[in-house]
Amino acid sequence: MPENFLFCPKFTQSITHFRRLKDARHEVDAFLNVVEAFGRHLGPVFLMPHPQMGLNHRDAIEDFIADLPQDIDLFLELRHEDWYDHDGGYDKELYSFMVKQKKGTIITDASGRRDCVHMHLSTPECFIRFVGNSLHPTDYTRIDEWVQRIKHWMEQGLEKCYFFMHQHEELHSPELIKYFSEELNKHAGTKIPLPRIYDEGSATLF
Repeated sequence: MPENFLFCPKFTQSITHFRRLKDARHEVDAFLNVVEAFGRHLGPVFLMPHPQMGLNHRDAIEDFIADLPQDIDLFLELRHEDWYDHDGGYDKELYSFMVKQKKGTIITDASGRRDCVHMHLSTPECFIRFVGNSLHPTDYTRIDEWVQRIKHWMEQGLEKCYFFMHQHEELHSPELIKYFSEELNKHAGTKIPLPRIYDEGSATLF
């Protein structure tokens, strides 16, 4: 892989969904031992608790994060609607905890869940999961908005940005990644290498 490539592993369902972050010491130790093999290619690890884990599971989430090694670069993704309000808010108590722990908050941009686009950064890094709609025109307008938002954050001292592209059909992801990279390079002065997209008819294995 390229020298600057990073893997961003996700905690397994055995920990987040089956154990629901409790009594999972064995599974957590096994997971951390595996991801250590990435070495210098290990990026942030992200945690998405079961979507049913709302405010009444705060203690379980906070205890789990607090018990992890402090040197882990962790980002938290929350799906339960109780963590957000309709004005783009993020639960203040959990946010304060994340700031003290120096752990990041994931922003999920999906057309069906606008409350998850909360814009609250608990560290000088952002971790964005963008879910597109098969290159619908709104995919591009949403990307345009993200380019301006990231540019603004960079001007305010943003140190790193992790941007993950998802599509219902992943064959559409490279094109939107290319568009995002071009626009960010143009407007924010970044120098992101552009992906090379091969025509289906010209790609060969040898």
